[in-house]
Amino acid sequence: VYFTGLGALVYAYIANTGELATMNELRELRQRMTLLPASIHNKETDAELAKRSLLLSQHRLHYYNFWFFSLLVRSPHDSSVRIYESQDPNLKDWTVIEFFNNIYDVGFLGRWRWLDKKFNDYDVNHEELSKLPD
Repeated sequence: VYFTGLGALVYAYIANTGELATMNELRELRQRMTLLPASIHNKETDAELAKRSLLLSQHRLHYYNFWFFSLLVRSPHDSSVRIYESQDPNLKDWTVIEFFNNIYDVGFLGRWRWLDKKFNDYDVNHEELSKLPD
């Protein structure tokens, strides 16, 4: 039983998504979406990809590696912004509460859970399907 648990932890450590692999996966997904006509894009998938890209370009999406799983955490402000709201500890929640409330995605065994869920039917536009005759 111990060796099975240890083997599972070793596999989770090896299969954990790294920051570079995460960025490459996001680039590949963007490329996959550009190869499809815009009329058949799933709107939820487009919105998710746009939101992740916006958070990355604003330096508000942070990657944390916890050996066996990874977390993407969004922050309310860019880390280099020095405005009063981002600096005053009286205006913020406790660090742990703020961290857990801003978890954006969880990576485990080489997959991002929310991203995979949004990209499940990335090439099916449900609005177009509802307009088709039965």
